[in-house]
Amino acid sequence: MHPQMMNDIYVRQGKRREREENRAWRKVKKNGWSCGAG
Repeated sequence: MHPQMMNDIYVRQGKRREREENRAWRKVKKNGWSCGAG
């Protein structure tokens, strides 16, 4: 594979992971840290 292609895939996966983490954080904040994590 071309390095550029690998980089594009990596960046795309990273952005998707960021979005999922942001969604999870919003859910945690809405729950008021009821799970006690962090």
